Amino acid sequence: MFGFSKRSKQKPVSDQIINNDDIPENNSTISDDNETETFLSIPPDWKLSNEDRYIYAFYNHQSPKLRINQVSIYGMEMKKVRDNKLEVTGLIRNTVQKNIQFKETSILLLGNQNEIIARDTFNLKLMGKIPPNGARPWNFAFSLSEEETHDIEMMQGTWSLAFEMKREHKLELDKSWEETIAKELKSNLERITANAAPLKPGEVNIMGLKAELNEKKELVVTLLIRNGSNKKIT
Repeated sequence: MFGFSKRSKQKPVSDQIINNDDIPENNSTISDDNETETFLSIPPDWKLSNEDRYIYAFYNHQSPKLRINQVSIYGMEMKKVRDNKLEVTGLIRNTVQKNIQFKETSILLLGNQNEIIARDTFNLKLMGKIPPNGARPWNFAFSLSEEETHDIEMMQGTWSLAFEMKREHKLELDKSWEETIAKELKSNLERITANAAPLKPGEVNIMGLKAELNEKKELVVTLLIRNGSNKKIT
């Protein structure tokens, strides 16, 4: 699959760790501040050479220790973009004291300032169940837009993988608005954003807020554009 001679110049900056309360469908109440080791858990249908198994074990060994009741994703290898696809190999580690199984999950590729370089959704059910204290490698093939491809080509230094946790929609204003808008109007826009009907996955919605004539008798319409997809839109 890959060897040390093929390693990307970018190195993982760290792994993302999420605690028990943030793990979907996990009702465990175990809590332990002691650090624990994870062991390599290869997907059942993978056939690895001894060299590849050694490399995965090496990454598992060098990844930061976890406490009981945590799940982390650790970036290992990044390959060059081909046909608008970028393959990144990560290690998902589980110290929740029961098997865990993901469903469709949004994964982020982050730059050295934790900025989002790329995101995609993966069916991690294909990984199978990860046992307690297991560390399972997986390949993530990111489908890239032209902008994301450019961002990756320009990326320097460290990178990391992260789970994208479900977030509430938040107001995002153009810089010129941030500097000139009245606090009361901004508060009203934040309230409208928070109370608006939830979007379906992938839905983009345009909501009319106000229509009025200005001093030049021009019709000025204020819209709120909401993005429910997992990608930037322009």
